[in-house]
Amino acid sequence: MKRRYPNVFTREQIMKVFDNTEETSVAIACLLGFCCGLRVGEVVGLKWENVDLDSGIIELPISKTEINARVHIPSGLIPILHRWRFLNTDKYVIPMWSGGIHGRTTVLFNNFYNVLKKADLFTRVKINETRQKSKFTFHT
Repeated sequence: MKRRYPNVFTREQIMKVFDNTEETSVAIACLLGFCCGLRVGEVVGLKWENVDLDSGIIELPISKTEINARVHIPSGLIPILHRWRFLNTDKYVIPMWSGGIHGRTTVLFNNFYNVLKKADLFTRVKINETRQKSKFTFHT
């Protein structure tokens, strides 16, 4: 069986994504994916109570093992998240869209796909594909 390797965005492609992102919440979601390696479901379910901007750590609750995964926040992302926290009073890092976690995930996927189309980067996308190889990006 032929092994399939992920196609990870280049720096130029990542810049095109942000150049074509109009909604701040989608940009923040992309930053969490590109910089911290979070999966879409982790991004939409992430609560501020699990984000420690002083220590630069995100605690991801993992229900199957009852153990939290600790994810490092790059130092360049911390001031952006501080500002976003000031502007966003929702308990979720990405403000609640309609529906539960599945509805929120679908909305984020659709918004991300729309950005990719505008940036002329649209391909069949699997957003968390590189997580196992490095610490993740939203990638193609």
